[in-house]
Amino acid sequence: LQGTVTYGTEAVAEGTITFEESVSKATVQAVLSPEGKYSLRARPGRYKIMVEPPLVAETRGSDPGQTFKKVKNIPSNVRLAETTPLISTVDANATLNFDLKK
Repeated sequence: LQGTVTYGTEAVAEGTITFEESVSKATVQAVLSPEGKYSLRARPGRYKIMVEPPLVAETRGSDPGQTFKKVKNIPSNVRLAETTPLISTVDANATLNFDLKK
């Protein structure tokens, strides 16, 4: 399984893409390349697709941790399984491209 993640005509150059199988809830994940490309192995089936920004160190407060980097090209609704509108059927040699601006 491979593809590209864009926001309009611009590549989503950082972050991760996660595929969650609709029945088992098993997930597979890939890091996006600077060109917005990803490649991973997924069993055939129907999946919810989430795209998340990269994690960065949290610098505020007394309990430092990690938080998502603030980005404008990954809408908040595609970050969670409960809200993502991205759903697709995957087969063995699929190429799935996603435009997050739509």
